[in-house]
Amino acid sequence: GTRLYAADTVSGDIHVFDSAFAKLSAAPGAFVDPSVPASFGAFNVQDLGGTVYVTYAPDGLAAQRGATRGMGFVSAFDENGSFLRTVVNGSRLASPWGLALAPASFGPFGGDLLVGNFSFVASEINAFDPVVVTITKIRAGTTTNVIPETVSMSGTLRAVSEGGRRLATEEFERVATSIAVAHDMHA
Repeated sequence: GTRLYAADTVSGDIHVFDSAFAKLSAAPGAFVDPSVPASFGAFNVQDLGGTVYVTYAPDGLAAQRGATRGMGFVSAFDENGSFLRTVVNGSRLASPWGLALAPASFGPFGGDLLVGNFSFVASEINAFDPVVVTITKIRAGTTTNVIPETVSMSGTLRAVSEGGRRLATEEFERVATSIAVAHDMHA
Protein backbone atom coordinates (compact mmCIF):
# COMPACT_ATOMS: atom_id res chain seq x y z
CA GLY A 1 0.00 0.00 0.00
CA THR A 2 0.85 3.67 0.05
CA ARG A 3 3.55 4.60 2.54
CA LEU A 4 5.18 7.80 3.71
CA TYR A 5 8.79 7.56 4.88
CA ALA A 6 10.26 10.18 7.21
CA ALA A 7 13.81 10.59 8.50
CA ASP A 8 14.00 11.55 12.17
CA THR A 9 17.24 13.53 12.32
CA VAL A 10 17.21 13.58 16.13
CA SER A 11 16.99 9.82 16.68
CA GLY A 12 18.55 8.90 13.32
CA ASP A 13 15.64 6.54 12.60
CA ILE A 14 13.31 6.13 9.64
CA HIS A 15 9.59 6.23 10.49
CA VAL A 16 6.96 4.74 8.19
CA PHE A 17 3.32 5.87 7.99
CA ASP A 18 0.35 4.47 6.07
CA SER A 19 -2.06 6.50 3.91
CA ALA A 20 -4.07 7.46 7.03
CA PHE A 21 -0.83 8.74 8.68
CA ALA A 22 -0.85 5.89 11.20
CA LYS A 23 2.69 4.98 12.20
CA LEU A 24 3.64 1.46 11.09
CA SER A 25 5.92 -0.68 13.20
CA ALA A 26 9.13 -1.67 11.47
CA ALA A 27 10.98 -4.92 12.03
CA PRO A 28 14.04 -4.77 14.29
CA GLY A 29 17.03 -3.65 12.25
CA ALA A 30 14.86 -2.07 9.54
CA PHE A 31 16.53 0.74 7.58
CA VAL A 32 19.95 0.03 9.12
CA ASP A 33 23.10 -0.10 7.00
CA PRO A 34 25.75 -1.91 9.09
CA SER A 35 28.57 0.00 7.36
CA VAL A 36 27.41 3.45 8.49
CA PRO A 37 29.27 4.66 11.62
CA ALA A 38 27.27 5.45 14.77
CA SER A 39 28.27 9.13 14.46
CA PHE A 40 26.05 9.41 11.35
CA GLY A 41 22.26 9.42 11.39
CA ALA A 42 19.49 9.15 8.83
CA PHE A 43 19.12 12.58 7.22
CA ASN A 44 16.59 12.05 4.43
CA VAL A 45 14.63 9.23 2.81
CA GLN A 46 13.05 8.84 -0.63
CA ASP A 47 11.20 5.97 -2.32
CA LEU A 48 12.34 6.01 -5.95
CA GLY A 49 10.73 3.31 -8.06
CA GLY A 50 10.27 0.86 -5.20
CA THR A 51 13.77 1.24 -3.80
CA VAL A 52 13.97 3.29 -0.61
CA TYR A 53 17.12 5.41 -0.50
CA VAL A 54 18.32 6.75 2.86
CA THR A 55 20.95 9.47 3.17
CA TYR A 56 23.18 9.61 6.25
CA ALA A 57 24.94 12.72 7.53
CA PRO A 58 27.01 13.58 10.61
CA ASP A 59 24.94 14.05 13.77
CA GLY A 60 24.06 17.64 14.69
CA LEU A 61 23.22 20.70 12.63
CA ALA A 62 26.68 22.30 12.98
CA ALA A 63 28.38 19.11 11.75
CA GLN A 64 25.87 18.78 8.89
CA ARG A 65 26.45 22.37 7.75
CA GLY A 66 30.23 22.05 8.09
CA ALA A 67 30.58 18.61 6.50
CA THR A 68 33.36 18.21 3.95
CA ARG A 69 33.55 15.76 1.07
CA GLY A 70 33.57 12.16 2.21
CA MET A 71 31.17 12.83 5.09
CA GLY A 72 28.05 11.02 3.96
CA PHE A 73 26.44 7.80 2.85
CA VAL A 74 23.51 6.73 0.69
CA SER A 75 22.01 3.28 1.24
CA ALA A 76 19.26 1.33 -0.50
CA PHE A 77 16.48 -0.68 1.16
CA ASP A 78 13.37 -2.46 0.04
CA GLU A 79 10.05 -0.88 1.05
CA ASN A 80 9.97 -2.96 4.27
CA GLY A 81 13.35 -1.65 5.40
CA SER A 82 15.50 -4.67 4.50
CA PHE A 83 19.02 -3.56 3.65
CA LEU A 84 19.91 -4.03 -0.02
CA ARG A 85 23.26 -2.29 -0.40
CA THR A 86 25.39 0.75 0.33
CA VAL A 87 25.00 2.87 -2.80
CA VAL A 88 27.65 5.50 -2.04
CA ASN A 89 30.16 5.58 0.80
CA GLY A 90 31.93 8.91 1.23
CA SER A 91 32.98 9.97 -2.26
CA ARG A 92 31.91 13.59 -2.87
CA LEU A 93 29.06 13.37 -0.36
CA ALA A 94 28.90 16.05 2.34
CA SER A 95 25.70 15.68 4.39
CA PRO A 96 23.74 14.29 1.44
CA TRP A 97 20.10 15.26 1.53
CA GLY A 98 18.30 15.72 -1.82
CA LEU A 99 17.60 12.62 -3.94
CA ALA A 100 16.13 12.16 -7.41
CA LEU A 101 16.43 9.84 -10.39
CA ALA A 102 17.27 11.89 -13.46
CA PRO A 103 14.98 11.33 -16.46
CA ALA A 104 16.43 9.39 -19.39
CA SER A 105 16.46 12.63 -21.41
CA PHE A 106 18.85 14.31 -18.92
CA GLY A 107 21.88 14.04 -21.22
CA PRO A 108 24.90 12.11 -19.95
CA PHE A 109 23.29 11.90 -16.50
CA GLY A 110 20.07 10.30 -17.76
CA GLY A 111 18.94 7.61 -15.32
CA ASP A 112 21.54 8.56 -12.71
CA LEU A 113 20.80 8.93 -9.02
CA LEU A 114 21.24 12.64 -8.26
CA VAL A 115 22.33 13.43 -4.69
CA GLY A 116 22.42 16.99 -3.42
CA ASN A 117 24.67 17.92 -0.51
CA PHE A 118 23.24 19.95 2.38
CA SER A 119 26.70 21.05 3.54
CA PHE A 120 27.50 24.76 3.37
CA VAL A 121 31.15 23.85 2.70
CA ALA A 122 30.65 21.43 -0.20
CA SER A 123 27.21 22.29 -1.56
CA GLU A 124 26.81 20.53 -4.89
CA ILE A 125 24.77 17.92 -6.73
CA ASN A 126 26.47 14.62 -7.57
CA ALA A 127 25.39 11.98 -10.07
CA PHE A 128 25.75 8.24 -9.45
CA ASP A 129 24.76 5.44 -11.82
CA PRO A 130 23.04 2.79 -9.69
CA VAL A 131 23.84 -0.79 -10.71
CA VAL A 132 22.73 -4.02 -9.01
CA VAL A 133 24.35 -7.42 -9.61
CA THR A 134 22.55 -10.39 -8.08
CA ILE A 135 24.06 -13.88 -8.16
CA THR A 136 21.12 -16.26 -7.84
CA LYS A 137 22.72 -19.61 -8.59
CA ILE A 138 26.18 -21.17 -8.19
CA ARG A 139 26.77 -24.64 -9.60
CA ALA A 140 30.07 -26.29 -8.59
CA GLY A 141 29.87 -30.07 -8.47
CA THR A 142 28.23 -32.39 -5.96
CA THR A 143 30.94 -33.45 -3.51
CA THR A 144 31.86 -31.58 -0.35
CA ASN A 145 35.62 -32.20 -0.15
CA VAL A 146 36.82 -31.87 -3.75
CA ILE A 147 37.44 -28.70 -5.71
CA PRO A 148 35.30 -29.01 -8.84
CA GLU A 149 36.75 -28.63 -12.34
CA THR A 150 34.12 -26.08 -13.32
CA VAL A 151 31.98 -23.54 -11.54
CA SER A 152 29.14 -21.64 -13.14
CA MET A 153 27.19 -18.71 -11.77
CA SER A 154 24.01 -17.12 -13.01
CA GLY A 155 22.01 -14.10 -11.96
CA THR A 156 20.98 -10.67 -13.06
CA LEU A 157 22.62 -7.34 -13.70
CA ARG A 158 20.32 -4.32 -13.48
CA ALA A 159 21.38 -0.83 -14.44
CA VAL A 160 19.49 2.32 -15.21
CA SER A 161 21.78 3.37 -18.06
CA GLU A 162 23.50 1.45 -20.83
CA GLY A 163 26.82 2.96 -19.74
CA GLY A 164 26.32 1.63 -16.21
CA ARG A 165 25.41 -1.81 -17.56
CA ARG A 166 28.51 -1.86 -19.79
CA LEU A 167 30.81 -0.71 -16.97
CA ALA A 168 29.38 -3.29 -14.52
CA THR A 169 29.75 -6.08 -17.09
CA GLU A 170 33.37 -5.14 -17.76
CA GLU A 171 34.14 -4.92 -14.04
CA PHE A 172 32.47 -8.28 -13.33
CA GLU A 173 34.48 -9.93 -16.12
CA ARG A 174 37.71 -8.29 -14.86
CA VAL A 175 37.17 -9.54 -11.31
CA ALA A 176 36.22 -13.08 -12.44
CA THR A 177 39.28 -13.26 -14.70
CA SER A 178 41.60 -11.96 -11.96
CA ILE A 179 40.33 -14.55 -9.47
CA ALA A 180 40.69 -17.35 -12.04
CA VAL A 181 44.24 -16.29 -13.02
CA ALA A 182 45.26 -16.11 -9.34
CA HIS A 183 44.28 -19.78 -9.00
CA ASP A 184 45.81 -20.89 -12.33
CA MET A 185 42.39 -21.29 -13.95
CA HIS A 186 40.38 -19.74 -16.79
CA ALA A 187 37.26 -17.58 -16.56
